[in-house]
Amino acid sequence: MPRQFRSRGLASALLTAAQVVASLALLASPLLTQASSDLRMLIDVSGSMRENDPQNLRVPALRLVSELLPSGNQSGVWLFADRPEPLVAPGAVDDAWRAQTRERLRRIHSNGNFTDIEAAIDAALAGWSEPPAADEQRHLILLTDGLVDVPDAAQDASGEDSDAASRRRILETIIPRLQSLKVKTHVVALSDQVDAALVEALTVQTGGWLEVANNAAALQRAFLRMLEQSAPPTTVPIEGNRFTIDSAVREFTLLAFHAPDSPVSLITPAGKTITAGRIPLDGKTQVTWNNARDYDLVTITSPSTGDWELQGSLDPDNRVAVLTDLNLAMEPLPNAIPNQASFLLDVWPTEKGAPIKIQDFLELATAKAVFDLSPEDGEPPVESAPMSTTDLTAPAPESAAAIPALSLILPLDPASLTYRMEVEAGTLEPGTYELRVLLESATFQRQLTRGLRVTGTPLTLEYEPQMPAEGQTGEARLDIRLKFESNLIRPGSLFGYLRLKGPEGSEAVLEFNALTNGSATYDIPITRAGTYRASARLKAETVAGEPLLLEPPEETFVFDFDDGQEQEPPAATGEASISWTLLAAVVGGGTAAFALLMTLVLFITRTPSDKPATKKTKEAKASKKAAKNKKGTELAD
Repeated sequence: MPRQFRSRGLASALLTAAQVVASLALLASPLLTQASSDLRMLIDVSGSMRENDPQNLRVPALRLVSELLPSGNQSGVWLFADRPEPLVAPGAVDDAWRAQTRERLRRIHSNGNFTDIEAAIDAALAGWSEPPAADEQRHLILLTDGLVDVPDAAQDASGEDSDAASRRRILETIIPRLQSLKVKTHVVALSDQVDAALVEALTVQTGGWLEVANNAAALQRAFLRMLEQSAPPTTVPIEGNRFTIDSAVREFTLLAFHAPDSPVSLITPAGKTITAGRIPLDGKTQVTWNNARDYDLVTITSPSTGDWELQGSLDPDNRVAVLTDLNLAMEPLPNAIPNQASFLLDVWPTEKGAPIKIQDFLELATAKAVFDLSPEDGEPPVESAPMSTTDLTAPAPESAAAIPALSLILPLDPASLTYRMEVEAGTLEPGTYELRVLLESATFQRQLTRGLRVTGTPLTLEYEPQMPAEGQTGEARLDIRLKFESNLIRPGSLFGYLRLKGPEGSEAVLEFNALTNGSATYDIPITRAGTYRASARLKAETVAGEPLLLEPPEETFVFDFDDGQEQEPPAATGEASISWTLLAAVVGGGTAAFALLMTLVLFITRTPSDKPATKKTKEAKASKKAAKNKKGTELAD
């Protein structure tokens, strides 16, 4: 049965304890580091690509990723159709890796007969036998345009053909393996012939990102988003058509999307014009200009400091990635967050990969987070790309411009010396957002960009007040039904508590512990008429193993009935009970320090009535109660 909180002093003590534990945990936490990514890419080269990607735009899409992928990460590329073929072996991303990738991209073809997705994923997982280190993230990008189609498809003794068996193994064996190895799997689905249920399972259950590219012209933008979900480069913001390069930048790479017949040019801070065919030489600055049909990549080493101007391209997906010792790092976020959940935005500058902890420096900078809602139904601009294969204009149409939804200033936390804020996902409408995190001062600007999907409600609490029959004296009841989406929340991972506050300071607390079947019912007897407020706080894991903190909206109920006389505060019944250990876990993280503090709090706030009653005490209370009943008066304790 749930215990009751009868003291405001206890609530205050709990808050103080939680604050102390939070400080202790922060002091004990390891030094923040800039996480590196191991990114592996699988490219479909089956024969159907001749129809869905007739101009082989997979090549410029892969080149875009390889050129913008930051040094210091790991990456490898495989082609797959009948079987996986290594294109670029996994290795450290540097100039040599990029040069090798650039040279081998011409090998991408569309001559395969099958689409063996299972074998491709299995090949990419080679070398990943244990979960990654704390400062490493693993990502797998899969580009495909079809269904599972394996060689020698034939029925086995059970009647299941090879294609169905391979698909089943992906769902039952490969996905659990990806989860255990903490590999976020991202899918670019090209064409409407893909196995939608399979790619959704791969992405949702591993915490990945799904992009649907309706035609090959959308591939470049789709792969840009995949890069920003897995190994985002540090950039400087483009405002209008201008960007500023500071003295700490050794090199920058400009990605400029444009229509095929629209040339792009750059104006230097000194007013000189640079184009693909006209590159002024000054003995110091080096310019490499790479043209693709739908974008240009311009890399400039030892660039002049000051304001640069881009002409011929005004596109929301343009980027200026910088090579510098002064970078921006961010605590990883889930790709999808339910609108009942909250998430921590935590960012910090780094110098040569190490966090900058100089408070005076940090106080001179401002951190900001901007959420831009993708257009219409929340899908990224690639969804609105042209459908025709004869008019493959890559720039996002005007209707695909992002819609500013929310801008937040992230305060500097004096304890961690990072810029951080707890954000309620409910402040954002469900949909797909581009999140831009910007750190700027009078002398520099740094930016990280990534996608974020706010999803619908994964959990509901339904309340139904029950009153006594009209004209009768008795107790009422609050019926509670908890339901959660088992395809979004891992069964068995949900626990937490519900607190019901009643008149005269009465409280009851329910524990929700490791629910597995998607729903549970409870009831709380209501012995006093009056106003009651119910609030809940729950922790869970997504099916991808990512933690969630859920706080459903608070509800208020008015129980207007003849309660006779004043009764004991309500006690809850049903499948729940209160556990101080559980409350410690939900409020304070369940640490040993919190348990110690809870013991002190309980000792300090314990009243004589909390002590176990002796036989003599029980008899005295019974006698006293009998005397009161005899007088016709019943008083609450």
